[in-house]
Order: sequence, then structure tokens, then C-alpha cells
Amino acid sequence: MTVVETALRRQAERLRERGLRLESTEAARALLGSDAAQPARLGAEVDALLEEHGPRPGDTVLVDTWEGELSCQLRREADASAEASAEGEGMPPPGT
Repeated sequence: MTVVETALRRQAERLRERGLRLESTEAARALLGSDAAQPARLGAEVDALLEEHGPRPGDTVLVDTWEGELSCQLRREADASAEASAEGEGMPPPGT
């Protein structure tokens, strides 16, 4: 198992205990593997996101990149359900 896989698995397990999910983009996984300090930054980014946004069970933490840095976003379960519903009906996603 690689350092990236270990870091992502550790975060996924932590989030799962709180009823949350973790998704990561290919760009985020590449960035995590590019620098030995990145996996520790992942934990700090996830912690900051959780503290700031007060996630609810069913929400998803999305790990991506922004301007060459790790970026974490919270996708609410209700938002994801509305997007899936809109896509299924051929409508644009909410908020567009």
C-alpha cells in the first residue's frame, strides 16, 4: 500500500466513524504522492473543513486541488441528492 493510499484510507476511516464519506480526485492523489508532507496536510485540511462546516451524517468530503494546493470541500447529502435528481430529469444542477 502506498503512502497516498494509507493517508486516504486513514481519513476515510475517520470520516466513516462520523457517518461521512471521502472522495478524492486524480489530481489530489497525484499531489498527495508528490511530497512527503502532503499526507499530513490532508489531515489538517480535513480537520479544518469539519470544524468550519459542521458536517452531518451522509455528507461527503471531496479532496481536490486548487492552484496547486490540496483543497477540501464539503458536499451535503441533500445537495448531492438534488444534483442526481436534476441530472436524471435532464435539468441543470441546482445553483446554476
